[in-house]
Amino acid sequence: MEIFATYFLVFMIYSFAGWLLETVLKSLWYRRFINRGFLIGPCCPIYGVGVLAITFLLEQYKSDAVVTFFLAFIIIGVLEYITSIIMEKVFHARWWDYSKKPFNVDGRICLQNLLYFGFISLGVIYVFNPPIFEFIKNLGDAKIWISIVLAIIFVADIAISTTVLAGISREGRNLNKDNTEEMANKVRQTLKERNWSYRRILTAFPDMRHIIKKQKEKIKKLRKKSK
Repeated sequence: MEIFATYFLVFMIYSFAGWLLETVLKSLWYRRFINRGFLIGPCCPIYGVGVLAITFLLEQYKSDAVVTFFLAFIIIGVLEYITSIIMEKVFHARWWDYSKKPFNVDGRICLQNLLYFGFISLGVIYVFNPPIFEFIKNLGDAKIWISIVLAIIFVADIAISTTVLAGISREGRNLNKDNTEEMANKVRQTLKERNWSYRRILTAFPDMRHIIKKQKEKIKKLRKKSK
């Protein structure tokens, strides 16, 4: 139980750190506060999963920083690519797009970001992990209760967020007009009229790529029917 609690807290710490990094970068880019992540709370699970992956898989290569870097580069790339596919299939959403960046693969991963994540992985393994694991160790038995509380909140957040996202996806599917701009405006207006959780998802992903994708699909179908 203690081992599970330890690694779950590591997961949550880095998920929060990932959310903080994404939020700061996107807020600076759009020049307004952007609450990133598909969860309602301050958490980007892909970062936590990535850290656990490199922590478990690269411990034996820790003595060689170069090997650690390139292996982390590969692991994060595979994780990001698979996550992008799964999220798009489940929620009809394209959560990130690197198609305009050089050396990208299907717009899901790109060389520039993977190099960044490779260096971040070195920081995680050599700089951040030791004090974080030491801090969690010093929590003693309290870490079990903390992990239980956080797990309950995390599961509840997933349940609520996936319900909200399913509703957003339905909004895109239920529109029948063949005008892209009208469809986008209709979705945005609908979401603004909903509760704060809908608006939170809308502001987290300003590009609304999943809506645009659905719009294009509807237009193609309508054009085929009209021929």
